[in-house]
Order: sequence, then C-alpha cells, then structure tokens
Amino acid sequence: MNTSQNITPQRVLLIDDEREIRHMSRTILEITFPGIVVDEVVDGEEFVQMVNKTYKSGKPYNLHITDMLMPRKSGLEALLELRAQGDETPTIIYTGTPYEVSEYLEQIKQNMPSKTMILAKPFDIKKLVAVINYVLNNCVDSTPTTAS
Repeated sequence: MNTSQNITPQRVLLIDDEREIRHMSRTILEITFPGIVVDEVVDGEEFVQMVNKTYKSGKPYNLHITDMLMPRKSGLEALLELRAQGDETPTIIYTGTPYEVSEYLEQIKQNMPSKTMILAKPFDIKKLVAVINYVLNNCVDSTPTTAS
C-alpha cells in the first residue's frame, strides 16, 4: 500500500458506447476531482487511437475507465493491445454481467499483471471514487482485482 501522498486523476479517458454512462462518469469525476481533464471515446478502436495520440503529444492519461463490451473492439481487447505496446496506465474495466467477469478475469490476470481493476455495474458514486483512489494509489505493483 502506498503510504505517501495520494495520487489523484489529472487526465482521464472514459471509454463507453453508452452516452449516458459517459456523461454520468464525467460528471462524477469533474465534481469529485476539480480541475480534472476528461476525454471520451465510444469504443476500443478509438481508445487505442486516443491513447497513442496523447503519448505522441506528451500529455498521456493517468487513468483509463472503460466498459468491457463495446462495438468494434472491447475495452479488454483494446487494453491488451495497449499493454502489448507498453502502456501501463492504471485502468478500471467495468461490466454489467457477472459472466463477463468470470470469462475474462483469468485472461486479464495472465495478460495484465498490474494496474487493472474490474468494477461491476451498476455502481454508485462512492464506489467509483473508492475504486479510482485504490487503482491510482495501490495497484502499481499488484495483480488485477475485482470490485463488486
């Protein structure tokens, strides 16, 4: 556990094909973490493109929050692609189906040994903020975990 100063999100990428979920998550982040920069994309293809673009610009994200299942490319597929490229940004993957968690958890553990947490939907504000704080401050060298 990190006992030094807490890390807060500064630049976050939200990835979800549902506009309402993106809007709710953005609102929670902007209220909870004043001054935060939040960008949004709608699927895993755009997730990979946006992360690569921000690395090239020298302003990478310090947190990704993504849905598991989306059109074109899932959040998990995109994250695995980014991890293979060397991206180690802390990431929260959320999902609404327990089956998805059990189906992918083993793959996640094998392919992403750190900085990833799964969050079950629906979640409330307190849960999302707690998971964000945990991921940023404790998941630096830990294996992926599941929050329900």
